[in-house]
Amino acid sequence: MTLNFPASPSTGDVHNASNNLQYHFDGVKWISQGAYNTSTINTLNFTQLAADGAANAATARSIQDKLQDFVSVKDFGAKGDGSTDDTAAFKAAIATGKAVYIPKGSPYYKITDTLTINTSHQGLIGDKGLSEIWLVLPTNVDKSAIAVVAPATNATVEYVFIENLYIKLKRDINGTATDKIPNYSHTITENLAGVVVSGNASLRTHAVQNAKLTNIRLGNFAVGFYFTDVVSTSVYKCWNQNLVSFASEIATTDGRTIPLRSAGDYESTKFWGVGYYFDATTYATGAISPLASIEVVETDESRGEGDPSDVETVSYLIVGGDPRDIFFQRAECAHSDYGWYIDGGANLDFNWDIQIFRPIADQIKINGVYAKRIAGAGSLTINGGYFVGTATAKAAIQIENSNGVVVTGGTQILGLTNETTFDDGVFIKDSSCCSVVGNRFANLSYAISLENSNLCTIQGNIINGATAGVGPAGSAVIPRLIEAIRVFGDGSGRSSSRNSIIGNTLRGSDTTPVAATYGQSGTTITVTKANHGLDTGEFVYMDFTSGAAVDGQYSVTKLNDDQFTVLESDGANPSATISSGSTCTFGARYSLGINIGGSNDIKNVLVGNVIDAGTIITPISNSGTNTSTNNNITD
Repeated sequence: MTLNFPASPSTGDVHNASNNLQYHFDGVKWISQGAYNTSTINTLNFTQLAADGAANAATARSIQDKLQDFVSVKDFGAKGDGSTDDTAAFKAAIATGKAVYIPKGSPYYKITDTLTINTSHQGLIGDKGLSEIWLVLPTNVDKSAIAVVAPATNATVEYVFIENLYIKLKRDINGTATDKIPNYSHTITENLAGVVVSGNASLRTHAVQNAKLTNIRLGNFAVGFYFTDVVSTSVYKCWNQNLVSFASEIATTDGRTIPLRSAGDYESTKFWGVGYYFDATTYATGAISPLASIEVVETDESRGEGDPSDVETVSYLIVGGDPRDIFFQRAECAHSDYGWYIDGGANLDFNWDIQIFRPIADQIKINGVYAKRIAGAGSLTINGGYFVGTATAKAAIQIENSNGVVVTGGTQILGLTNETTFDDGVFIKDSSCCSVVGNRFANLSYAISLENSNLCTIQGNIINGATAGVGPAGSAVIPRLIEAIRVFGDGSGRSSSRNSIIGNTLRGSDTTPVAATYGQSGTTITVTKANHGLDTGEFVYMDFTSGAAVDGQYSVTKLNDDQFTVLESDGANPSATISSGSTCTFGARYSLGINIGGSNDIKNVLVGNVIDAGTIITPISNSGTNTSTNNNITD
């Protein structure tokens, strides 16, 4: 292309050339400014080319028209420099109704108000590596960072998407954005959450539909994600956490004292710290199913590691009488009091369907799954996964006042160091028609418990004590193994009846008991073994291979690394004097394999269970009128 420039230019002249570029004369030569002629930018056309380079049937478009396909927050003045308040720029970009791109800031974007999306087919998209946004608020103000909500009309908001964002809540302390403890509360509201998806302001049910949250990380919010009155919504690869530890704090940032867990009114006053909150309360008149077809996939939650111990921390909290079709797939959590906490309330619905598929609940402080008042004909199903508690944990899975609950699919429930008598695997209380089928339990004081529960099935589970290399000095002596399966009433006339216990495999420790020597003086038995690895309060099964001491399960008092004592009254043996050097072994055995606890616990069926009598002191204890047949009891 030949470019024609003026013949006698003066320094500073500007020329718009025929190639639609602008040139500047510096006194010697013409220099391209690298910018399009503003008068022709709207007429410079682009067409798509075919693979052979020829123009195809695509329509030619101007640059201006093409740029309008795409909206960036920087088109509206967002700086992303960490100091400029970019709230207005974000809101202006959202007001276009188009997908808004949020390129990575340098270092992040600062906002001071909620970014609200209340129209369909739009969203916020950050870089794949996560674009960072700081929501900076005064200490006494709480707002969500992003809210996908329906207006107070009959309108539906659908196909909204939020992707690739890292959102941190900071507090404005004398002009500096600072990590501060969340403003926890006993009442969970939308303004406490980082991201809200809610249709509860609408005049119709399911006012928000087909929303999608992907690759979002939240930090320092009292509630991470909040959902209510939504349908067909997916949450994928999101994560909630505290950015620093607030474990030593005793008050919220706005100055309210955190109720003590030890207080008598704790249940009615406690503050919640929640990762993902699902409110199944019906808001619209005559509406049903405020939560339906919700998928939560490969999410993570670890807020409990940084919350104060007196805050009730829950990774996934579901409350309300009508949750339908909520599916958790490979969701994870760690360090919270409860992994999943599900309360049906005054539940009259018959269409419950909550699926927890292949979860990981690690270092849980109370329950991996706690569910109560699931009283409809629908069910909660826990399929596979992995549950491990801390030394303070209770049941890995606890079910109360419910029916139709299923635990299956090879779920692994492990207890490693818990010496408490409430160290349970699955505990089902005041419930019916529940099933525990095809799971693996190890190192638990009680593997499966039914209290005041009827018409339940316990089938095909494998239950054993510690395996090789677990426990002090490789001795596999902890935790205390009490009963593998127990079925009992509460002693006030209620009972557990008509339950089926079929085809389970039970054994105590898989490891060889540790050889030692002992002597007895009065009621004290002193056991000698170099580097025995036991601590005071732990339990062992003592097998006295010589001398007159009685075999049984004993509580340990550690003297030093090479000696411990047990009291002969634990084994119900009269006081005796036995010379030191008598031989014994210690290890782990279940006291009871299957225990049907009381005379009122009747019409239970025990069939085809395999019980290793060499590692279980009493294979079957049957106090009521029950059927026990074809059980294989062998050493």
